[in-house]
Amino acid sequence: MLSALGAVVLGMASLLIFLTPQQISEAFLELDRQDFAFSSLLFLLGCWITAERWRACLSYRASRWKSFHTMGVCHAANILIPGRAGEPLRVFLLAQLDVPAEYGTSGLVQERLADQVLRVVFVGATIMVVGVAGGEEMGSRLLGISLATAVSVAVIVTVVKSRKSVARTLGIWLGRLPKLTREVVEKFTLNTLTDLGAAWSRPGGKRALFWGLAAWVIFAFHTDLILASYFKHDTLAYALLILAFAPATAPTQPGLFHGMALGAMLMLGADKVSALQGAVVIHIMQMVVFSLWGLLSWFAIARALRKEAAVKARGIENGAPPPSMQDCGKSPII
Repeated sequence: MLSALGAVVLGMASLLIFLTPQQISEAFLELDRQDFAFSSLLFLLGCWITAERWRACLSYRASRWKSFHTMGVCHAANILIPGRAGEPLRVFLLAQLDVPAEYGTSGLVQERLADQVLRVVFVGATIMVVGVAGGEEMGSRLLGISLATAVSVAVIVTVVKSRKSVARTLGIWLGRLPKLTREVVEKFTLNTLTDLGAAWSRPGGKRALFWGLAAWVIFAFHTDLILASYFKHDTLAYALLILAFAPATAPTQPGLFHGMALGAMLMLGADKVSALQGAVVIHIMQMVVFSLWGLLSWFAIARALRKEAAVKARGIENGAPPPSMQDCGKSPII
């Protein structure tokens, strides 16, 4: 509990390294309240869809409760702790909740690969909105992201096709590490890559792409409504490019987000002061919502695990078989 609270406090404090309280207050004073209220509803809807996408990426092996809470912890950790700690943390928490780490890892790769494809789509959409006259820099960005995406897909396809040899190689290399064996590493890698290779044909594979696109579109309209308080035109183009550089489905920390968002808007000729104000509001909303969501989810998961441990202990005392997490930790949140 203390570690979760400490992460929230540290993350919020880190915001002041990059922004002054005056800059933050001035940004919020410029907001149109009606647009902000509607954008907040869109943001919360986008959060729910993000959790639903995560469940689809897991091929519905996890309940909505597990998907919602592990995604909440993931977003909070990514935005508050350096090194994108939320990604491995959600896989670990799912494993604690009886969803094997192989499936969590496979789902994570699917999700991030889909986000990379959506980056290409949204940069292309930005060029369509601003027109070809938007400049050579936008075309260069689109080409770079497209090449990176193509390489990523090619690497994953190659690794999946060669999964047996990849599993053997990793087993030899990583099996030398403490607390790991060649057999454990090889089995984990083979199961993960096999699950990843079957993602498209399994339940949830195609739905995950749909939910991902829906989340990006909703977050784009949320961003557009906020930017409308600071700009008279081009807000949709700014929103699309911000999503392509720093999507809310993969939240980033203070400083990095502001740099990416500013870079996106300045590339399209936005005023620097207005761009900073818009970026401040967008990111503070992410920090507040994701931190509260993550804190709630951390305590909910901890409570469910304590309950499971207590039930198991009673079962051992009575000679009954231990229950599964499928029977523990249910929540009315979803």
